[in-house]
Amino acid sequence: MIRPVKTKAKRKKKKLNWPAGFTLIEILIYFAILMILIVILFPILSRFLTYSSSYQNKMFLRSESDKVFQRLANDAAIADKVVLLPDWGIDFIFTPSSSQEIRMSQANSIGAGGALSGYGWLYQAGGLSLNCADLGVCASSNYDVIRVASTSCLTAASSTPISGYAYSGYSWSPVIGWLKWREADPTEPVYGVCENGTTNALSGYGWNDLVGWIHFNGSNYGVSDSTSTLVGDAWNDTIGWLRFDGSNQTIYLLEQTTSTSIELPILDPTVSVTNFQIMPVGRTIQFGLGLADVGKQLSQFATTTIYQWSR
Repeated sequence: MIRPVKTKAKRKKKKLNWPAGFTLIEILIYFAILMILIVILFPILSRFLTYSSSYQNKMFLRSESDKVFQRLANDAAIADKVVLLPDWGIDFIFTPSSSQEIRMSQANSIGAGGALSGYGWLYQAGGLSLNCADLGVCASSNYDVIRVASTSCLTAASSTPISGYAYSGYSWSPVIGWLKWREADPTEPVYGVCENGTTNALSGYGWNDLVGWIHFNGSNYGVSDSTSTLVGDAWNDTIGWLRFDGSNQTIYLLEQTTSTSIELPILDPTVSVTNFQIMPVGRTIQFGLGLADVGKQLSQFATTTIYQWSR
């Protein structure tokens, strides 16, 4: 018997069909198209992002302004009387013995030659100008306050000489007039303001013909020189506190019965106040507030109108 011979069938190899790849030229063309799109779209996207960021920053500054305006509106609504103070302040009187004052602080400085510039603030009388140049009135009213080195500065005839600096000259208030920092007439009683060269604390007296003595130091208050600016409080028995804010410039809420200053609610420490305007218009008060963010190089001036009703 013949047996069948088993043979192995040859398997046909299956050819794999891989997708065709990109050629180098095609890749270069696609890359060139992508770069052209980036060049076209990037400036548009950049402007959009810049605008969006600027808009958000402006809205933030506006929200900070609105908080201050809301506080002003609330106080104006409940106050028995509203009194505008010269230059940068407004006083809300609630009862005969209670009032709150909102003001913008003004900077001051002591120049290399000893001349003071800038302003102080009288709580019940408004701004106190330290130099006629700041108001541009030197041609008609030439005044300033000068600090000079002294080894024997006197605050009164019987006082112990102080080694440091002696202050002299005049400052000006549109409400109370001249504040004299030292008596130069040898026939008059000796008084003046001195600065201790070691502690930089001021002491002594100034004089105003309307309200009398201004005391530059006391048991719980005083004025000092801080990096060539005056900082702190002086006192007068008639009109109360005289505040020096140094180089600071912000908006304060003040309790008139104390020397305590509370900053109004501006949350971001990088935001500073650049302007504060108060203008009565009939039965309304128009407020203007300028804010700036130095880090973001952004500034904004906002206004609002508040009705005042004297009861």
